[in-house]
Amino acid sequence: MTDARPEPAPAHRIPVAVLYAAYALLLLWALTYRIPYTIDVVRIARDPSGVPGSPFVTAWPSQKITEAPKNLPDTSSPPLAMKDRVVAVDGAAFRIRADLDRRVAAKKVGDTIVVAVERRLPDGTLEPITSTVTLSSIPDVGGTLPFRIVLVVLGLFLPWLCFGLGFWVVLARPRDPLAWLVLLMLLGLAHAGAPQQSLYNSWSDPLRIAGGAYRSFFGNTWPIWFLLFGAFFAERLPLEQRFPWVKWIVLGPLVLISLRSVSLVLAGALDLRGAYPLFEATAWIDVWSTTLSMISVSGFFLIMGWKKGVVVSADARRRIGLLVWGAAVAFTPLLALIVTMKVTGVTDLNELPAALTVPALVAIAVFPITLAYVILVDRAMDVRVAVRQGLKYAATRGAIRVLTVLILAGVIWAAYRLMSDPAANRPRRLQAISLGVLAYFVVQRGSQRLFDWTDRRFFRDAYQAERVLTGLTDEVRTIFETEPLLDTVLERIGTTLHVDKLAVYLREGDGFVPSRFRGYDVLPTITVAPVVENLRAIATSGKPIRVRHDDPESPIRRSALQDEVRATLDRLGAELVLPLLGKRDVLGFVTLGAKKSEEPYSASDAKLLGSVAAQTGLALENSRLTAAVAQEISRRERMSREIEIARDVQMRLFPQRIPKIDGVDCAGACRPAQGVGGDYYDFLALPGGRLGVALGDVAGKGIPAALLMASLQASLRGQRLTGPADLAHMMTNMNRLIFDSSPDNRYATFFYGEFDPATRRLEYVNAGHNAPMIFRGSGALERLKATGSVIGLVDGGVYEQRSTTLQSGDMLVVYSDGISEAMNVEDEEWGEERLSASVRERRDGNAGSLITHLFERADAFVAGAVQHDDMTLVVVRCA
Repeated sequence: MTDARPEPAPAHRIPVAVLYAAYALLLLWALTYRIPYTIDVVRIARDPSGVPGSPFVTAWPSQKITEAPKNLPDTSSPPLAMKDRVVAVDGAAFRIRADLDRRVAAKKVGDTIVVAVERRLPDGTLEPITSTVTLSSIPDVGGTLPFRIVLVVLGLFLPWLCFGLGFWVVLARPRDPLAWLVLLMLLGLAHAGAPQQSLYNSWSDPLRIAGGAYRSFFGNTWPIWFLLFGAFFAERLPLEQRFPWVKWIVLGPLVLISLRSVSLVLAGALDLRGAYPLFEATAWIDVWSTTLSMISVSGFFLIMGWKKGVVVSADARRRIGLLVWGAAVAFTPLLALIVTMKVTGVTDLNELPAALTVPALVAIAVFPITLAYVILVDRAMDVRVAVRQGLKYAATRGAIRVLTVLILAGVIWAAYRLMSDPAANRPRRLQAISLGVLAYFVVQRGSQRLFDWTDRRFFRDAYQAERVLTGLTDEVRTIFETEPLLDTVLERIGTTLHVDKLAVYLREGDGFVPSRFRGYDVLPTITVAPVVENLRAIATSGKPIRVRHDDPESPIRRSALQDEVRATLDRLGAELVLPLLGKRDVLGFVTLGAKKSEEPYSASDAKLLGSVAAQTGLALENSRLTAAVAQEISRRERMSREIEIARDVQMRLFPQRIPKIDGVDCAGACRPAQGVGGDYYDFLALPGGRLGVALGDVAGKGIPAALLMASLQASLRGQRLTGPADLAHMMTNMNRLIFDSSPDNRYATFFYGEFDPATRRLEYVNAGHNAPMIFRGSGALERLKATGSVIGLVDGGVYEQRSTTLQSGDMLVVYSDGISEAMNVEDEEWGEERLSASVRERRDGNAGSLITHLFERADAFVAGAVQHDDMTLVVVRCA
């Protein structure tokens, strides 16, 4: 049964540079509060009773005392009272709270400050009073262990967890509005639960103002983000889409309340007394603050519960279910703790045992983790499946660890007993040590095998898929007919990954037509020219494209993809698109529908399928070239026409354009002896500005040698696209491929090197080829001798990768033996000495002119004599 897909949301139009700039500014703002706050919390947690607290709190701008600890009358002489107007602290004029907190922060518990106040008497007169206040520790702390633990959990663990998860989610999905809502929710959640112990009023002015604004903003706006997230997460409710203004009945007043609170904090921090009448006139708004916040948070949970029963997409239901379960696990213990406090009459968490408070507070961490998961995961897993599989896997691996520790403990104990036995002689003690060391390695090896077995047991499908798809990558290279090739690819992918719907679209004329498919009755042909060009544009990267139509971060959404293409992929139910690339163009693409298990395509799946698609594209192009040659040959009656067609096909396999690499001048040329031949050269533009240089010489002549030459070219390009980085390993793979796919009498000498202009290092492997020459700027000559046997002759050939450095003015000349062994009518070879002398004659010219000069010199020597071997040259000059 398939799920109806939600209507795709419109692509996010804000430029990504703007999003990253906003991200950086928000991160900087958060850090200006979070880092000093953390320093304060650590200082308080280390010695709660040694940190002095503010003796009172004043209202701005009246400067009257509005809050004071219960012991204030005992610590001030004469006693201060509520509504006293503070005039000065330690002789300095008092304007804002920072004037007091900075002086307190500079003192120790037990020190005194002198506070001058004005007290209004019953008759209305003002009485000046000067009081000496003895500083005590932060109110209601007591230095208890529960207080410290609660302070660390709420002040350090949860805030930094929310901070890290929130910014990580946005960094992973910067274009997703839900990711930004998660960040704002988590920053608010981190602040809402944090203890009010930060002494930010004692910070420097820039940090104090930024910190106060941050604290007020996220302390007041977090209910807004909760309700917005509930409205837009997973799928929008039809009712909410019809009446989007309803949510603003709650959100509108909350926004006004938040703006007023932040503005009031900033005005108080800057002592902007002229703005206070405006705040006083709007004070009635605060009456609704708590009620609206409760409605907003309750609305979040009500909407989540409602959506879980009405959303269409199974993936959306799973995401909402996970979020609801995560919220239940996170907040149920806290709710039970609040109920316990109400029943027992306890008013402070510090009065409860740490065994009750700490687990309840730590459980809150489940909610931000769940929020990050439901946004980042490709497709959510059912809660019951996730818990069941996770517990089984953890229990199995835990049992293996316990068993390993017990066995090792037994071995150590036995060895210790033997060592401490007074009757044991030295040989027996040495034997005990040896057996103990041996047992340690045996047990470690055995436990590792058990761990591997556990992974295979719980992730059997992933192991099987990797094995099968890796084998398919090698298999497609040997299939040269289009229909069997595509049938094999679809059958193997569908069976391995349990995918019902697959389709292959191939380029035909001005469009893409369905060539092979499974699970569909009829497929549409894509022929609209702009749509075709649009598909080609997004497929040129050659990488698999994950399709999530409701995800702003999907490449399908981020690319300039037209609505017609999105609609086509949507009708196909495509969740993964695999481009099939030839050497110069997009040959087609493969679309994969959803897995039967409803699991998403993992990064490993995408990598393996990308390798399959790359090899399929090369095999498809070779198949088309082979088919083209066969069709042309069947229509030609004369051998000369057959040779002409084959030569044309072969020449298309040679580089049509020389890669432009900074600091490198390169050229190559091949002259077949019989119209088509077995020599092959190539240039590859590699990542990082590197240049790949190849030259091969296939044993034999004519079409058989040309076919092996084409296979050699496809193998090289396939290996450099998806194969190992190590050149010796690459050559080993190519030897196996050529050996398996060619007759016993077919083999080739082959040289391949990669030059990095940045380091000027030339890494190379020489498989039995004529030693290339390096002509140094100093005049010296260096030969790159063979580092292994020819390829395709024996199975299991061994090759060695070597390297050398090319300096400015150095020149690499690679040639086939058709050049060095060119013969005149007297059967005299031109030879490598004449070749090197001819190079020195024109060593100051460019690579193309040098190749022309060398062919001219060879032709002059042979004087028209018929040559029986292909002549190939490659020249690379370092600027």
